[in-house]
Amino acid sequence: MNTVTIKLRLLMLLPIVITGYLHCMDTHYRPMETLPQDVKRHISSLYVKSVLSYDFTLLKKIVLPHSNCVVFGPDGTTIFTGSFNNIARLLNIQTEELVREFKGHTKAVLSVALSPDGQTALTGSDDTTARLWDVKTGKPLYILIGHRFAVTSVTFSPDGKTALTGSADGIARLWDVETGKQLKELIGHKGALNSVALSPDGRTALTGSEDETARLWSVETGKQLKEFTGHTDSVFSAVFSPNGKTVLTGSGDKTARLWDIETGKQLKEFSGHTELIFSVAFSPDGKTILTGSGDKTALLWDVLTGNILKKLRGHTDLILWVAFSPNGKTIATSSLDGVIIIWKLSENTQSWAKTRVGSAKELFMKKGKYIF
Repeated sequence: MNTVTIKLRLLMLLPIVITGYLHCMDTHYRPMETLPQDVKRHISSLYVKSVLSYDFTLLKKIVLPHSNCVVFGPDGTTIFTGSFNNIARLLNIQTEELVREFKGHTKAVLSVALSPDGQTALTGSDDTTARLWDVKTGKPLYILIGHRFAVTSVTFSPDGKTALTGSADGIARLWDVETGKQLKELIGHKGALNSVALSPDGRTALTGSEDETARLWSVETGKQLKEFTGHTDSVFSAVFSPNGKTVLTGSGDKTARLWDIETGKQLKEFSGHTELIFSVAFSPDGKTILTGSGDKTALLWDVLTGNILKKLRGHTDLILWVAFSPNGKTIATSSLDGVIIIWKLSENTQSWAKTRVGSAKELFMKKGKYIF
């Protein structure tokens, strides 16, 4: 294997890291100049692909008065929403037709989730209950009773057998989906819970709280494993990365933060919003994050560099919830303005990218000199 081939293979793995690194290097030191031209061109091509992969544009606005939370269905063709008028709804994205309505809560539905197979729905409400539903019929399967105050966040385990609920009573509870029985209580926070999540392997739980911390828990024992401290206001949202090695939190302090699960240390801070961050999400490939804020915008960020890739504008009130579709090509944002916006990866941009892949050298070169 020749030198050029070796360099190509290495650089294919780290195009974004390299380009980000070059931006911040001394302007008189240009290690890229020592590389063969075809290697430079290849790096440039990959960089173009990377940048253009985040060009989301507004596809449609779905008017749903009183809506708050939103998640995608497993196949990406539907969205499941909660509302302040006590109802959860499953909608077809393309036609905007109502697929199913879930009625039974006596107060606002604050959080929703769908099982991995899409057959079971889970809702959490201000009425202090969570409920499991049959998606095909819209009928309730179990009412999960135990929390003393509003159920603010709900989620399923990756295998769909366990449900996790978080409440304003400061406690998270694990439930058996098949029986509706409580399995464990996760106790330790000193404030209301705003967010709960389960790891990709289903072995650990994550909670975000008004006490300005996020915490990691063992699902098997119910014991606390880690505490993530650093935010200076409530943690409104907390999620696992797709590989389960890091967690992301969004806070009332206007920042999102990335944490190492193994050490509990902060890896990166994402600053750019001018108001509270209410919701955060990872893209399915884990390379980007999405944040929704009280400043009426959602921001796409590069995980490695911490740079803002795209600002999504379209809402007229604060954004309460953000979500990626399973394939990562669609985004949903839900706002207090009563509108859910569906954002789609631009097809024009993808087409344009294909024609640029062999000739992106100008990103790095201008009249024979690097422009960085």
